Amino acid sequence: MTKKNIMNLRITILFISILFWGTIHVQAKKDKVMVSEKQPDYSLIKADSLKAKASYYFWQFRYQDALNNYFKALKIYEQLNDKKNIGSTYTGIAYVYADMNSYIQAEKYVNKALVLASELDDTLCLAHSYNIMKKIRFAERKWDECLEYVMHEEDYFAFTVYDNGCGFVQERQTKGTGLPKIRERIAAYNGRFEIVTSVGEGTEINVELKIES
Repeated sequence: MTKKNIMNLRITILFISILFWGTIHVQAKKDKVMVSEKQPDYSLIKADSLKAKASYYFWQFRYQDALNNYFKALKIYEQLNDKKNIGSTYTGIAYVYADMNSYIQAEKYVNKALVLASELDDTLCLAHSYNIMKKIRFAERKWDECLEYVMHEEDYFAFTVYDNGCGFVQERQTKGTGLPKIRERIAAYNGRFEIVTSVGEGTEINVELKIES
């Protein structure tokens, strides 16, 4: 092999190496983009955390803090078009306003919740909405309308359990059988089971069962 041939071979190997490196580099960039695209969207987790904080503040009678967090959560749910969580956030806001005796504002958000609850057939949202409207009409001394909402409530059995403990991240809760078993039992009766929690903000559990006539 002549020196010229050796030189040509080296040039060819160098050229192939550059092309190979370029291909690997481009593929690595593509893989990096794909990995980036597969990263989970934490906006829903953030919204759930804000709603949990709002619930915590509500039970602590810190109404303005509760509203601030509910509205922040609501904005994210609206961006995600998460109608179920939008409805439950509406009822949360309405509960706060009702406790503040701001009944016009409370009714405004209950009506929004009722629209979504009817659209989604969300019985838990309906049960909470009827409960808030009953409270509003009672405060307004509109007894007949109050009784109407009491009659609506008789179709549902709903309750909320709240504790001010450490809370947890639901997406990472993989161990234990307590909550899954409760969820299974509620589902067996066609009921609804909802957990609202965030680290450091306590835990709220909402349960709703439709009463068959």
